[in-house]
Amino acid sequence: MRKQTVHYNCPVHGDNQNPVCCEAAKRIEESRDVSETTASERRKRVLEEVASCVCKDRMNTYGDAENNFADIAAILTIVLGKKLKTALVAQDVALMLSCVKVGRLMTSPEHRDNWVDLAGYAVCGCGIVDSYNSKPSK
Repeated sequence: MRKQTVHYNCPVHGDNQNPVCCEAAKRIEESRDVSETTASERRKRVLEEVASCVCKDRMNTYGDAENNFADIAAILTIVLGKKLKTALVAQDVALMLSCVKVGRLMTSPEHRDNWVDLAGYAVCGCGIVDSYNSKPSK
């Protein structure tokens, strides 16, 4: 007997063709069943979801956040050019992306993905700062 495959609608692509998105959609759907859990258990589940996004899903897609955000900072420094007093760095990108999510939450505070993404950007920013702080001084 063939095992039935359950497909989840991808929140990004609107289909079930992307296995990473299907997994994310599955986690989101599962996390919505909160009737039997405590507030602490729900927060832990969200943290696990953020960790999966930051350490697995996004990492596999975009590479290490520190490197990716440093690349974005370099590009933004060129694009913004004369408007900047100093060059942007990776932690600036984490902060800017967090601001985007806060802006979106102001319009749609019930949109769960923005909360998860905001937490993910905060984790990336903290990891970047920790990386800077662990490097020996010159």
